[in-house]
Amino acid sequence: MITERDSRGRPRFYQYTISDADEPGDGTVPERSGSARVAQARESLVVATEHEPAYNQEAARWFTLASLLEIAEQWE
Repeated sequence: MITERDSRGRPRFYQYTISDADEPGDGTVPERSGSARVAQARESLVVATEHEPAYNQEAARWFTLASLLEIAEQWE
């Protein structure tokens, strides 16, 4: 559950449910997400592995963490 406050300070609650995959992919990421245009990315890391095992590599975890921190710094 995610909680945030609206413009008047009242709490708003959101609940999300994970559903079964309804399109081709590895069960966690749809195949179409891999077709995002690389030209739009500022950086990318190519790892010859499946989606989930990629995070067993320390370099991939550090890259992901650094990317998330950079995004968070820009959040308004």
